[in-house]
Amino acid sequence: MGLAFSSLSIQFSIEASFLSLLLLFTLSLCSGIITAAIGPGGVLLIAGLHVFTPLSPAEVAGTSSGTFFIGSILGASKFAQSGEINYRLSGVLSLASVVGVQFGVGVNRFVSESMFNTILAGILGVAGLVVIYKQYNKLTSAYALSVYSLSGIVVVTLLGLVVGTTGGLTGIGGPALSVPALLILGVPIIQAVSAGIVQSVFMTASTGIRYALTGDIGLILLFTLATPFAVGILIGYRIAHKLDTNILRISLGVFLIIVSGIIALG
Repeated sequence: MGLAFSSLSIQFSIEASFLSLLLLFTLSLCSGIITAAIGPGGVLLIAGLHVFTPLSPAEVAGTSSGTFFIGSILGASKFAQSGEINYRLSGVLSLASVVGVQFGVGVNRFVSESMFNTILAGILGVAGLVVIYKQYNKLTSAYALSVYSLSGIVVVTLLGLVVGTTGGLTGIGGPALSVPALLILGVPIIQAVSAGIVQSVFMTASTGIRYALTGDIGLILLFTLATPFAVGILIGYRIAHKLDTNILRISLGVFLIIVSGIIALG
């Protein structure tokens, strides 16, 4: 079967199309910054694609996956250069996610837009509340994650399957869910972010290929948004290494709750 790429033409007036692309360009830049700094930046662009374009859930998931793939490679290379990637954690998480993606992509066809928004908003909102509660109450993790034990590998595998399924369904690259989950399990935030970005490389590649086969990726829109996202990744990487980790964790929780509210109301 050949790759069938849809044109995904946006049916607006010239002025509205330009304004929409400008807003999406800005959201893509901000998404890249947030992704490299605290993890879940991709949801911002996904929400923008829902609001400012007439794309279907499948087209949103396919186009966003391709956008995130390019930026994720850049982000992973930066964290690799600084030696901040736990390759065992990232590898198990990534492989399990790829399996989950296959299921999520198949389910996407049967999910309405309202159900899509409800699922995404609920997951992000709960994750944000847990991260903030844990930070302010200085709670230790109920489970000390170690990828060098059998139980740890099982937990990371299950996490990868869940995140992969959600990613295949919504187009989220992985950090939006895996980073807060890893923080709750006691993984340091920089290591959690780097693992999420490595996972995103594999997830978005797998998701993008699946949606490309069904013609649900717009190449022009993809490359228009991929450039600012990649630039944002570089900016976010610098921010992550300048801010205190407590600030990063609180920022993550607040951001997740805000985005959850926006998606739920939208």
